Amino acid sequence: EIVKESNREVKTFAELMHGADSMLEKALGGIEGSYYCVMSSLLLCAFSFEAYMNHLGVKHRDLWTKEERLRVLDKYTLLCQELGIKEPDFGRGDDQRLKQLFAYRDTMAHGETYDLELKKPVKKASDDMSYTLKSDWENFTSVPMAEKCLASVQGIINRMNEAAGLGEYAFASGIEVSDVEYKVINKSRNPDAASSADS
Repeated sequence: EIVKESNREVKTFAELMHGADSMLEKALGGIEGSYYCVMSSLLLCAFSFEAYMNHLGVKHRDLWTKEERLRVLDKYTLLCQELGIKEPDFGRGDDQRLKQLFAYRDTMAHGETYDLELKKPVKKASDDMSYTLKSDWENFTSVPMAEKCLASVQGIINRMNEAAGLGEYAFASGIEVSDVEYKVINKSRNPDAASSADS
């Protein structure tokens, strides 16, 4: 009989970020439907950050339980305090972009239908005649914004990972460690049973 024993840490946040990178690369390649690749990239990036907060807060720091419902940005602030690093400033830089990303994520997760209106004077020969009204989330869904969000979120996660003593790069996939054990099954007859049969 052969028995294989394996252990592998599944880093959901890392897989989600790899997906965000992949979708952005497809969008940059100009494939058909690239707009939706950008949308997917932004959402996967947000999911990755949320998953990393749970990875660090529950698995490594025991700051809250899986049952507790804390807002993602509150978890982020709590972890920064725990790690002794600068608390988030959601009015500037990477933290501001992170806040914008989660506003986008929430808008998409709880999508609503609404009417847009625009009234303004236009010149007959101008391009204004073909102007398309767009919502805030549609304007946010762009390659430049996806590039900025991925860079900001990856930077934040890597800085936190290093501060937690887990290494400079957080997104390495979990390595599977396996061990194969060979068990020999004795197929010889039971000696007692054999002598009993002979008598």
